Amino acid sequence: MLEAASAAPVRPRLDRLGCGVVRLGLKLGPDDAENLGLLIGRSDPLAGLRELGVEAVEIPLGLDSSLGRVAAWARRCRQAGLMVSLHPYTEGTPANPAHFEGPDGPPGRAHLRFLSLAAAIAADQGETVVNLDPAAAGPPPARETLFARSVAFFSWLRE
Repeated sequence: MLEAASAAPVRPRLDRLGCGVVRLGLKLGPDDAENLGLLIGRSDPLAGLRELGVEAVEIPLGLDSSLGRVAAWARRCRQAGLMVSLHPYTEGTPANPAHFEGPDGPPGRAHLRFLSLAAAIAADQGETVVNLDPAAAGPPPARETLFARSVAFFSWLRE
């Protein structure tokens, strides 16, 4: 049960470790709203989450995600008092950093699209977290190749 996930039992241990803040968040995209409402018994599931102590949602993004729909969902989350972060999922697609060879390729184009959405959300909420994963692929790319492409990808993003 979500209420049992309170931070109170772990707070003394976290304080000893120097971690003063524990926030409860949830991976939640626009397609999850109806089921979430049924799960927590609320017609307004986002307000219900906030009342239960959830402070943030991570919105999963795929290559086929409608950025307009995700932006509307992010606004609804913000109106309910939830912080929003984004997590693009590109493993197994041409947009994964494993295929990064420059900004004009599929990884660069896809991630610029995700980052433009993050910038729009940041205009409303301030700093916005985007969880970007490094290169991931099965064989044949060698681990060294994936590492080098991850370094190139994240270096390009910093430019």
